[in-house]
Amino acid sequence: MIGFILGMLSSLQLTALEMVKEVLPDNPVILEAGAHYGEHTAVLSHKWPNGTVHAFEPNPDAFSKLEERTQLLKNVVRYPLGLFDCKAVLPFYMNRKAGNDGASSLLEGYARMSRHYFGPVIEVPVTTLELWQQEHGIDHIDFFWLDLEGAELQVLKGNPNLLEETKAIYAEVNFKEFRKGMTQYEELAEFLRELGFVESDWHPYKWGQADVLFTREQVW
Repeated sequence: MIGFILGMLSSLQLTALEMVKEVLPDNPVILEAGAHYGEHTAVLSHKWPNGTVHAFEPNPDAFSKLEERTQLLKNVVRYPLGLFDCKAVLPFYMNRKAGNDGASSLLEGYARMSRHYFGPVIEVPVTTLELWQQEHGIDHIDFFWLDLEGAELQVLKGNPNLLEETKAIYAEVNFKEFRKGMTQYEELAEFLRELGFVESDWHPYKWGQADVLFTREQVW
């Protein structure tokens, strides 16, 4: 079972998690936004059994699979909503081409990208980092794992004070604007540098995207 769980991550992602272990406490508070089917949620739960993983997924179909995959994981708390810059019910732009609903987003795609986004558009509840923190009594987050299809800044700017004690942030970054208002790499990097983060690891992808590990101090 452990081998199956770890197999859900690439070797590059596993390397990043080993880096993160260098800077996290034994019982970290982890926030995962864009949990999808719980692939990464299960790995985070296994990697830090004494910690707590707060997993957010607004797509109701994906959330059902997340619940099923993580139902026996006692250190996972699941939320059937998205994180954004407001508390509301918003359109959620689905991509169901070849089962690729992991590429769905709260951000609308440009018309030129319409062949990549096959819908439908549904409505989902969203909240802000600050409101969620207040409602659930969360006073810090040690580690963020973000796969938000371009909404990273909208989420993190929801409560920059919460980032003061954050040790690491693993985020998908973008070098092309596929969707309206999509966070671009340099915007996110500049925002986090001003808060004292440095880039410790890169995982390049195709199609103008990559994953970057930001930490408070250079790791490895």
